[in-house]
Amino acid sequence: MLYLSNPPGVSGNARRNMLDGLAELNQAKFAEAGDPEIQSRIAQYEMAFRMQSSVPDLVDFSGETKTTLDRYGPDGLVKGTFANNCLVARRLLERGVRFVQLMHSG
Repeated sequence: MLYLSNPPGVSGNARRNMLDGLAELNQAKFAEAGDPEIQSRIAQYEMAFRMQSSVPDLVDFSGETKTTLDRYGPDGLVKGTFANNCLVARRLLERGVRFVQLMHSG
């Protein structure tokens, strides 16, 4: 998963403030033009922000018990392996994600 962290020198609060300002500008443009694509753009920025801020917790396996990690085998914590993908998929499902697709090209 790419672009999970903010650029150097940009805090989470600064990113949130920037997106809030951008939403205000887009909302003003929507009021002027009435183009529904602008509303879609605002929603996409918000969804991207929520994903970016929630994924680091998703892939933090420090709270998993040794017993649980052992069930995924020796590659459970190796990024990109099928075992690691299964571990991430389980955590997504625990967080209420309704559809998860696993793909492993190996």
